[in-house]
Amino acid sequence: MLSRMVNKPSPAATQPIPRRLRLLRLAEGYETAAKFADVLGISPARYGNIEAGSNLSIEVAQLIVQAVPGMSLDWLYNGVGNGLSVSLRQRLTSAEEQAAGNGMTTASSRAGRTKGRSSRSSTGRTTSSPR
Repeated sequence: MLSRMVNKPSPAATQPIPRRLRLLRLAEGYETAAKFADVLGISPARYGNIEAGSNLSIEVAQLIVQAVPGMSLDWLYNGVGNGLSVSLRQRLTSAEEQAAGNGMTTASSRAGRTKGRSSRSSTGRTTSSPR
């Protein structure tokens, strides 16, 4: 019997890139990291480790850009949404709102707690919080 390996989230899992990857996966309709990894053609363990906080290699980032129409490397690495397609940006916004409702920490929910600074949400929208 094969045992199923489950990656425990590390503190690095709350960093921006892993959060954006989870948000993207949900926006694309994949409930599990294993299903998204299959679409990318990589092992579930490799992708799961990235969502858990391991570094996103350029190889995997390029696979994501190829698999997700409208995706950009700039958004994956830096959270800059200017290069995203309108439809992808809408799906990400919707997934971000749904995740916030389910208690998942996203870049924009974190930005809302930062007083007096402008922040960029996971979808690349600039938000300002009151001083």
